[in-house]
Amino acid sequence: MLPAQGEKIQLDIYKRRSGKDRLQSALELNGLIHKIMEDGIRSQFPHISKRKYQEQIRIRTAP
Repeated sequence: MLPAQGEKIQLDIYKRRSGKDRLQSALELNGLIHKIMEDGIRSQFPHISKRKYQEQIRIRTAP
């Protein structure tokens, strides 16, 4: 299967789901992304202070 085909199938699946289910998936993905980001910061800066950690969060999430 080509990536474009897989993407179309995935979009079709999402469209069939209820708004509540799609929102739940989005929230779960958002939580996972934040966990990965937090783990990355702690891996990069093992002895980071709470203030510097929060600063890194702001840097990485700013638009």
